Amino acid sequence: MRGAILGVLGVLLVGCGEIPLRGGSGEACPTDERDEGGARVFALQPRVDPAHFESYDSYRAHLVELVRTHVAPCLAKDRPNVLVFPENTGLSAGFVGSRGEAARASSGAFPAFLTLGGQYTKPMDFYKSKWPEAPLPTQILLGLTDTTWRAFHETNQAIVKETGAWLVSSTNVSGRVERSEDPAEIAALADPDLKDVSYVYVARDPAVYNAAFVYGPDGEIVASRKKPYPILMEEVDLALTPGPLREATPIEVGPLGVGIVTSKDAWMPDMVDRLAALGADVFFQPEAFSGWTIPESADEPNAWRRTSCARARWPRCRSTARFVMASYRISRAICSICRSTGNRSSWATSCPARRGGRMSGKTRGAG
Repeated sequence: MRGAILGVLGVLLVGCGEIPLRGGSGEACPTDERDEGGARVFALQPRVDPAHFESYDSYRAHLVELVRTHVAPCLAKDRPNVLVFPENTGLSAGFVGSRGEAARASSGAFPAFLTLGGQYTKPMDFYKSKWPEAPLPTQILLGLTDTTWRAFHETNQAIVKETGAWLVSSTNVSGRVERSEDPAEIAALADPDLKDVSYVYVARDPAVYNAAFVYGPDGEIVASRKKPYPILMEEVDLALTPGPLREATPIEVGPLGVGIVTSKDAWMPDMVDRLAALGADVFFQPEAFSGWTIPESADEPNAWRRTSCARARWPRCRSTARFVMASYRISRAICSICRSTGNRSSWATSCPARRGGRMSGKTRGAG
């Protein structure tokens, strides 16, 4: 069995050293004698700010600029590069445009989500005619399909085509989405803010999942993994469907076998054991903490101390695993090679990974 590295790389701001990145400077990244992995993995932390999802352009511009500034100068030339974004990076895409204006002004995430229902009545009616038994949260998420997927998917494609890297990112979306040029579907689903719409993205599956997507360097989706263990809020408030555990298998990303464990999945023994037994070299955990799913607290970084982790699944993995924990705004590394913490607005961290259960790392960050 190949060794596993549990790299909880979903957002991030921590790592080994604190060397500011200077966008466009061409400055070489710091070297490390241990930097000899089979791939260079970057964990990125987009800032959750309504100004970044006022439009498709602003949504894309924030993520693209984050990569250009914090990642592009550090891309490896002798091995594959992998970019890992947080859990639900695509969630904010549902708030773009005039239909999301009232929601963007809301005081909370869930009230904002419900506000979208009153702005997406036409696409919601389209899906309700197909799946009348779908609960209201599912109707809203299905109604958002074209908006969310247009921003999320096309931005991801643009990033990988520009960088030549692999990319992992997640969002809440139908189990099957197709691009359609059918005039009737365009009439029902097109964003009124866009002119001369020639295609729309259509949900073909009434079940909505928290799903992570892996993009190859050519911009195509090579694999996806649906979260088998949604938290209570996802099941009740958002009516998300749990993904099938049988689909939890390692994904070949360059030379690595990658196991994706989204948020709660990383704490589930059957999930971790299954992926390790199937030969995962490294685990990516897209995560959404720090005010995104739980209240912010000055003591929040303490949640990631080793004493806290002793109560989790991880100690049984210690012989074959090392850990890096990440969150949206505040995070702490649990990794013997990393030593610093951060509370910054935008960061990018790289930790080279290799087959056989060894990881070395270094950090590039900017406040």
